Amino acid sequence: MVFGDICNKGDNVRERLAYLIVIAMLILLVTFVLAVLGKGEWQPPSRQEQEKGSISQVSLL
Repeated sequence: MVFGDICNKGDNVRERLAYLIVIAMLILLVTFVLAVLGKGEWQPPSRQEQEKGSISQVSLL
């Protein structure tokens, strides 16, 4: 029985380590994807596009 408990304890460590590795890989993947998508050359809309779009300028009293 003692040997069985030692084996089970080792399995828990392996399982936790595997989950930790998978989570770390997912975090790296998400970070990489966001970095690639965020690198795009986004330009704010011009003043003419803002005026004809749904963005309206409202002056407050």
